Amino acid sequence: MIDLPDPRPLSAERSRELREHLMDTMVADPRLVDPGVAARRTRPLVVGSFLVVLLVGLGLAAAVAITVVAVGPNGPEAVVVSSDALDVLYDGNRITQDDLVELTKVGKGTFTMTDVDTERDLRATRAFDTLEELDAYAAAYLAWQNAKADGQDVEAWGTVRP
Repeated sequence: MIDLPDPRPLSAERSRELREHLMDTMVADPRLVDPGVAARRTRPLVVGSFLVVLLVGLGLAAAVAITVVAVGPNGPEAVVVSSDALDVLYDGNRITQDDLVELTKVGKGTFTMTDVDTERDLRATRAFDTLEELDAYAAAYLAWQNAKADGQDVEAWGTVRP
């Protein structure tokens, strides 16, 4: 250990002189951080955060729009069936509404979609674990509907996507 000399006692006048000199030095020195620099550094973060929120919002809006378009308006060809009477198609299997409740308790099957063709032909709705699976299904269903509307010879949707 290094032995340092004991500090010299300072008189009140010498202490005041040193404090004033230190204050003068601090006032005379330029600021270490300019407020404009901090704003310029955070601006890209704010813009980036805004873009992320905007893209997520647009993605959710697109998912809702695809679902609404896939379900379509209830025209004369649609059969209205009570949702309580519908089974659930999950992972290629037909399950009951009670089974779906049990799945959602463990975080699965949390997203459902009922399209007109599955409801009418199979008397069921569909359940998915993620929004990506739901979006992929909606895109496939839209492509199938467009092919059907274009007059192409397409199989029944329940045969194509059991």
